[in-house]
Amino acid sequence: MLLRVLPRTLGWEGALQMCAPDERRGVTGRRSTAHVRADETGSRCSSWREEAFQCMAERDWDSVTGALAAAVGGASLPSESSDGAPLSLPPPQPDWKDRRHTWALKVAYYGPAFASFSWQAEAPLDTVIGCIQLALQPLLASQRPRVSSAGRTDAGVSALGQVVTFSTFEDLDEGALQAAIDAIRPGRLRLLSACKVPRDFHATFSARWRRYVYLLPLTAEDPDDLVMISPYDAFRDTQDIQSCASLHSQLHLLNMQLAPLKGIPRDYSSLARGLPKGKNTMCTLLRARAYNSMVDGGCKLACVELVGDRFLRRQVRTLVATALYLATSNTAGEAMLLERAASGDQRLTAHPAPPYGLYFAEVGYSPWLEN
Repeated sequence: MLLRVLPRTLGWEGALQMCAPDERRGVTGRRSTAHVRADETGSRCSSWREEAFQCMAERDWDSVTGALAAAVGGASLPSESSDGAPLSLPPPQPDWKDRRHTWALKVAYYGPAFASFSWQAEAPLDTVIGCIQLALQPLLASQRPRVSSAGRTDAGVSALGQVVTFSTFEDLDEGALQAAIDAIRPGRLRLLSACKVPRDFHATFSARWRRYVYLLPLTAEDPDDLVMISPYDAFRDTQDIQSCASLHSQLHLLNMQLAPLKGIPRDYSSLARGLPKGKNTMCTLLRARAYNSMVDGGCKLACVELVGDRFLRRQVRTLVATALYLATSNTAGEAMLLERAASGDQRLTAHPAPPYGLYFAEVGYSPWLEN
């Protein structure tokens, strides 16, 4: 069962220790008001983060991962958003001055089938980029190509609209690229389209926005009574199971939490995890919304759609988990997500939601136009 491997995969067995008292210990000497406030916040941290964790753990993730795996193979996802700006690549320019060609590849991949996204020389595991490089290598005189991507996804995250670029002096065609990539991991990695682009085009730096969608499975059969049940008895011996509020009836609250995030550059360091010191943490969300959907087999979903100019490591998953908890909390106010997201304090945001529900949907290479 996917549920059984979640703690091991995500490292959740130590998640609740993140709010241990020694972590909140301040420096010696006189303590500022901020330190006092931090201790007051920390005393409540473990309780609410545990509740947020409970809201995420026991869900029908098999239905979500099955739907994403089928989508990589060509099936369509239900209620796929159609009002976002379409993917647009610059047209090829015929007056190039040398023989070097730059190709842009739009690919889909099923995240749980790979160890991670990026290839690492010191640990050549089965990664998304590693498989793409391995597929291209026979076409490029056995040289491993340098591949850039629109966005680096966490391990376990899927994609239905990732764009990668590489350059070569070889005269390639789309048919050869299609055959090579589709054969390397059938059903798990697929080339959707390929085209030549200008030499200065770069999958990462030319991107204007990225779009992610999180598929959150609900836990009840009756659409009028979608109550999310705490799963903590699956991870420890306890019968103290609590219920979260109905997400179906509170979907508007989830959107009320998300809406204030849009349109303004903000420091989202509180939502990021594992960033190097000095990393730029400013991002602008262009769209943040939630809507209902359903996958084959009847599993009901809440889909959280986020579009931004850039995203930090684990930002989307942390935002989803925090928004879900606040939307289903009886005491949460309308602006609580914005307050916590802009606080700069990671203790005020939840542990990242599981990667299996998230997919990279789209990337834009033209100015953003909101419908």
